[in-house]
Amino acid sequence: MWCFVTDMIDWYEDVITNSFQGHSSSNVTVRIFVTGEPDGISSDIASSSSTEDISGGKTRAQLDIASGRPCLWQIIKDFAQSASGRVAVAACGPMSFTREAGNAVASVQIEILQGRVRCDEMYLQTEMYRW
Repeated sequence: MWCFVTDMIDWYEDVITNSFQGHSSSNVTVRIFVTGEPDGISSDIASSSSTEDISGGKTRAQLDIASGRPCLWQIIKDFAQSASGRVAVAACGPMSFTREAGNAVASVQIEILQGRVRCDEMYLQTEMYRW
């Protein structure tokens, strides 16, 4: 999942699409959230969501583009419920973003101890930046 406010959506889409060409991963979904509507982002992208199949070789990959802020808490919790084994969450952004990711992971870790989610372990790596 990537969140950004820039008008570089075409660049992100091209980089992601090219990175999956010829790989043999099983299933990959990349979610992009455009959190603002700066001058370069079309109103179609800013007002709706779209899904594109970017498969290459044996890879089944999907690119989801949506507008607005993601609900990190729900995304992380849903993933913990559907994934088995170890899960790594990497968050890079301002303090509010990394704090929200950290709180969500901490909540899931408690649910792991209680046996209420499917994954066995969740690891968090954060990197904070400031403007």
